[in-house]
Order: sequence, then structure tokens, then C-alpha cells
Amino acid sequence: MGDDAQRYVRRKMEILRHIDSQMSEARKVQELIRGLPYEIQVPMVLQTLNTCDESLRKLRKLPDTHFFS
Repeated sequence: MGDDAQRYVRRKMEILRHIDSQMSEARKVQELIRGLPYEIQVPMVLQTLNTCDESLRKLRKLPDTHFFS
């Protein structure tokens, strides 16, 4: 999922910047997770993630799936 996760986060961050350029980091993390398939949301929500970079690192560690194909 490595490159696909990075692409997802980059695209989502662009969208969030257009929606609210002053959005807090915590809210960005919530929005990143909310846009994932449910099967990926569950393990992400169960972790303490404070930054978008942490979220990306966790996404990269998940096993390869077809979700971002």
C-alpha cells in the first residue's frame, strides 16, 4: 500500500486545504481516516495518531490490499 497510501494522503490533504486552510492537525487526521474503507478505518481508529505523517506511516505498515487500486 506504500505508494498508494502516500498518494491518497497527498490528494486528501490538497482537498482539505481547499475546504479549510486553518484546519487543525487533529481534524485532518480524522478526515484522512474517515475517507478510508471501513476495513482500514478500524485499525487506524484504534491507534493514537496525532499527525498526518503518523497516519501515513501507519497506512504504509498495513498489509497490501486492493483498496487503493
